[in-house]
Amino acid sequence: MANKQPTTRPKRPAAGLTKFDKPIAHESAPLPVWRAAFLAALATTGNITKAAAAAQISRARAYQVQGEDTDFAADWAEALEIACDGLEEEARKRAMGEYITYKFHPKTGRPLKHPVTGEPYFEHVASDALLTLLLKAHRPDKFKDRSLVEINQPPARPYDLSLLSPEQLAQLEALTRAATPPKLLEPQGK
Repeated sequence: MANKQPTTRPKRPAAGLTKFDKPIAHESAPLPVWRAAFLAALATTGNITKAAAAAQISRARAYQVQGEDTDFAADWAEALEIACDGLEEEARKRAMGEYITYKFHPKTGRPLKHPVTGEPYFEHVASDALLTLLLKAHRPDKFKDRSLVEINQPPARPYDLSLLSPEQLAQLEALTRAATPPKLLEPQGK
């Protein structure tokens, strides 16, 4: 077996970049140069890394400007809302069965044909799980998960220690000391 040199981990490039980042053309450019490209990509993908790549800036630069510019931060939040609306629309389509799946023969892989029309056979596909999630999100009063816990125990009454004998009081005090952590038994003045 050949002797292997110990491998060292490469140093991370400056400015929060990784070895996976593409060259950054607009890293030091002012916000107006890359703002529209970043926000458009963010509204489409909902992904900060992809939006930064589309704007040719680093993620670190995007977050830096977001923290410094309140208007940009508000537009960033709006772009993420638009991306979430797109996700919700896609979930609704899948939940309602708006997509079709063509069926293929399991052994040959050829498309199955409808016996009457001879057209490729397909089925509408719906997702009960997505439908349930959408109903819980939009109609929580009616579709939220419910759990009810009932405790049928009368409220505790205060203890009347005057009813205890001196021997019982001594036993109670000994039990209390045994069950109390040492730090709580120390005088408060220390």
